[in-house]
Amino acid sequence: MSNSLLRTAGSEEQTITTLEIAEMMGMEHGKLLRKLEGRQERGHHIKGYIEILNEAQMGVVDFFEKSTYKDGKGEIRPCYKVTKLGCEFLANKFTGEKGVLFTAKYIKRFHEMEDMIRGNARAVEDFANTSYALKVPLVADWYERNKGRMERLCTVSGNSRKYLYHCILRRVSEKYDLDEAREIYKSEVGYYPVYAIDVVAYFPELAEAADRYLDRLEKVTYGEWG
Repeated sequence: MSNSLLRTAGSEEQTITTLEIAEMMGMEHGKLLRKLEGRQERGHHIKGYIEILNEAQMGVVDFFEKSTYKDGKGEIRPCYKVTKLGCEFLANKFTGEKGVLFTAKYIKRFHEMEDMIRGNARAVEDFANTSYALKVPLVADWYERNKGRMERLCTVSGNSRKYLYHCILRRVSEKYDLDEAREIYKSEVGYYPVYAIDVVAYFPELAEAADRYLDRLEKVTYGEWG
């Protein structure tokens, strides 16, 4: 059931909902909620598991957390998120074949979630490593490729490398949104560029625009920049 499995990552507790637990147990969801919340029977209040845990100050959130879901009609209905500890608690309330089968099912489900989280973490790490390994060297490549001619242009014009970078950035920004490029750089590399010109060197389209500008400057040679 897609609406009953709750996947969390990082420091958050992994949980499944009472909807899935009821399905695993072959029980109506409402009956499971009554076991958790308590019920009135022949004028008497029968305590639920949650009330008992609360009275004993056992930390209910370590087991159950109140939540909601949308039913088939789109209406909001109550349910609970149940931790692995909460599932162990419920498993101890069932004996015989039903208890054995529920234990096997919830353990399998939590293993599936853990495998998925580990797989996602590896995929993110692989993407980050690939992005860094394949794209960041482009920055160094651009600097190395243009180092000689930028030094010559600075020598001929008497201007600093910083001013040359300023001119390149100004020209490239006429066509490209450098603020957006900076944010994309951070999302892919993991940190903002140390120097503004790094953004230009990182993206092939921007690097090409910078190359064309340097080509023009070389043709102008002794003329003014800009």
